[in-house]
Amino acid sequence: MDRLCIVTGGANGIGAGIVRRLHQDGYYVMFCDVDRENGERLAADLSRDNQAVYFVPCDIKSDADVSRMTEVAAEVGIQLYALVNNAGIFPRREFLEISLQEWCDVIATNLTGPFVIAQRLVPLMIPNGDGVIVNIGSGQSFRGDALGVHYTSTKHAIRGLTKSLALALGPNGIRVNAIAPGPTLTSQALQVRSREELLNRGRQLPLGRIGQPNDIAAVVSFLLGNDARYLTGQIIPVNGGSDMP
Repeated sequence: MDRLCIVTGGANGIGAGIVRRLHQDGYYVMFCDVDRENGERLAADLSRDNQAVYFVPCDIKSDADVSRMTEVAAEVGIQLYALVNNAGIFPRREFLEISLQEWCDVIATNLTGPFVIAQRLVPLMIPNGDGVIVNIGSGQSFRGDALGVHYTSTKHAIRGLTKSLALALGPNGIRVNAIAPGPTLTSQALQVRSREELLNRGRQLPLGRIGQPNDIAAVVSFLLGNDARYLTGQIIPVNGGSDMP
């Protein structure tokens, strides 16, 4: 399958799950992350299967880094088919304690980053008349969060970005959807709760377990496939029943 997929924030957690699944599906995969050590390790591990996986160190808040990633994508020489905007940060802070700098950092990473990366990479998709963008949102985009006013605001905005890009890019044959994960067992989630607390949270869900990165990756795989060719502008909750918007 001579199609390239790009995943941001692909070195750990949900992002790494997506990288592994798309590699398994037969795509060429390029991913970026600020975590160079884990990124290089994952790329080396997957490249042993004789299907190239490219890792590009990149902070999506950096215009220079994003420009370099775009250049690498163009140089690879494989049709760019999909972009998965997964990179994000998840600080926990009381509302009155959020500094302006922290607010701006969250906006820059979780909202401006996906916008800029899409704007840079879409020109590589348009000539093909075919492409997919998947934005990774959050279950918190359907509600509020007293300890994550900045984070939740960006995830609400991702819903609007997704729908607007679907309208803007549909005439070019590019589909744009978002996934809203629920509670998922990742290192990011473990910064806030213990493993046992997360597992217990999962037991309280209708499906009786916490989410895993491969649960999200499976839906990304579906959205990139032909069975989803008439889906665009949709926000898909993948959450074991924790939210039913």
